[in-house]
This record gives sequence, structure tokens and C-alpha cells, in this order.
Amino acid sequence: MEAHREQLFAKLKELDVSTETIEHAAAPTCEEHTAQVGHVSGGQAKNLCLRDKKGNMYLVTALKDTPTGLKEISERLGVPKSSPVRLAAAEKMTEFLQVQPGSVTPFSMMFPSAASVRLLIDVNFKSHEKLMFHPFMNTATTLISPDGFEKFLTSCGVEVEYVDFADSSSLVKKGDAAKSPAPAKEPKAPKEPKAPKEPKPAKEPKQKPTEDKAPAAASVSAPVTAVSAAPGQELTSDDWASGKYGRASGELKVMPWSHTIYKKPDGWADAPVVAAPLAAAPAADASTSGERDS
Repeated sequence: MEAHREQLFAKLKELDVSTETIEHAAAPTCEEHTAQVGHVSGGQAKNLCLRDKKGNMYLVTALKDTPTGLKEISERLGVPKSSPVRLAAAEKMTEFLQVQPGSVTPFSMMFPSAASVRLLIDVNFKSHEKLMFHPFMNTATTLISPDGFEKFLTSCGVEVEYVDFADSSSLVKKGDAAKSPAPAKEPKAPKEPKAPKEPKPAKEPKQKPTEDKAPAAASVSAPVTAVSAAPGQELTSDDWASGKYGRASGELKVMPWSHTIYKKPDGWADAPVVAAPLAAAPAADASTSGERDS
């Protein structure tokens, strides 16, 4: 940090800004700084390096007795209450301000790395002849006039922004959407309920066309008596189809078959079927009727 200190003094000399530097013991806090320079006439400053959730950096430079509540500063900057500004981490101080915690100073605005840092200066600085800041090291204090300080900042391309921290007016810059809270979204209008769908008409079951079928002839469940026929008589198709006759080696038989089996009896006969006497069935033995062999 010694190099930064020498660079600062060279710049102030180039700007023809008169300063005075007091060497003292390390004073990383306001209380310790007061113990070291409390006897010196001038406005003793406190410096807060802040950062919001979006990564925006701020440097608050105010008199040590000026109230600088982070909640109030957040509200004035338009930072959401749910994530107010906080003290920046040490690595962020080094990255942007080129300084270590306990030695924070507005002289850091001379570095290009601080170009994105917004500097907020206590308006009460103007009421003091001298202001006291660390020259990058908390073992020394540099005294500079308010006019000389403003001249230094202007030469660094920094916007000089004086703030009355006792006030509650907004510090949101016009058109600075990144730092202002997003507008509340309008609630969506409730959707109109959809009309219930009309039930589809039930489909009628398909009916297969029915064919008119001729009723099946009743099957014969008992022997049928043969038609009386003379030997050598040829049976006609009608006689054959009646279901009473069947052909087997030219003999007449009584067949209990249905009429439907013999739709074309003539086609089954390889020669005219001749009727023959039907042998009578033997009579059942009454003595053995209803009994089984043991």
C-alpha cells in the first residue's frame, strides 16, 4: 500500500492541492482513529464499502458522528428490503478499491477499478475546513480541504454526489433501473371456468344382420319303421331324402339320421338302391331287463 500512498501524493501535488499527513499508530476503527487524531481540528471521516445483492458497489464517506444505518441507506437507494446493502467482503474491497479493511478511503476513487463504485459524500463535510482520510494505510491520516477533495475527485472523473444522510429522500438515479426495485406485477385476472362438455350420445350397439335359417329338422331318436317296398323296387330321391333309408351293400336298413344329412342322397349312390326286407329286431329278454352281469 505504500506504492498507492506515493501515487496519491504525486497526483495531489500535480493538482496543486495542499495536504498535511500525520503519522500515528494503526487505527483500523473510528474509536482507535479518534484516539490518535482526536486532538486535530477537522472533520474525522468514516468510510463504508457496501455491496448489494446485484453486485453494485457503494462507498459511503461521512463524518464519524453522522448516522449511516444500512437499512435507511438501502431504502433510499431503492434496494429491496429483503436483501439490503451489506459491508463488502475484504476481497471486494481489494478488487474495487485497492485497499485492505481498516484502511478504506475515498482516495481509492483514483483507480480505474473503482469506476463502477458509486461515491456518496456527507453534505456536512462542507462545514469543515479540513477533512481527514487514511492515505491507503491506517497508520497515517491526510488532511485535505473540501475544495481540494472535490478537485481531486473531479480529476479522477468521479461524480461528486453530496448526500444529507439525515434526510429520507430517494437516492435512486433517474433511469437507473438496475438499482431501483422492479415494479410490482399486476395480478392475473382469474380465468373464466370452461363450460362443461356435453356428454356424447351413447353409441347404439351394432346389430349383426340375422339370416333367416330354416329350422333344423328334429333328429330321430328311435328306429324308424321301413317303408314297405317290394324286392327289386328302386328308391327315388324323395324316398332316400326322407331319412328312413340308408345304403349299405345294397341292403335296406332303417337309419335314425336327420333329414339334413342326406341333402343329396342320389349323389352318394353309385347304383340304384334296391329295397330289401328289413330283418326284425330280436325281442328283449324280460328276465334280464334292467340287470347287469355280475
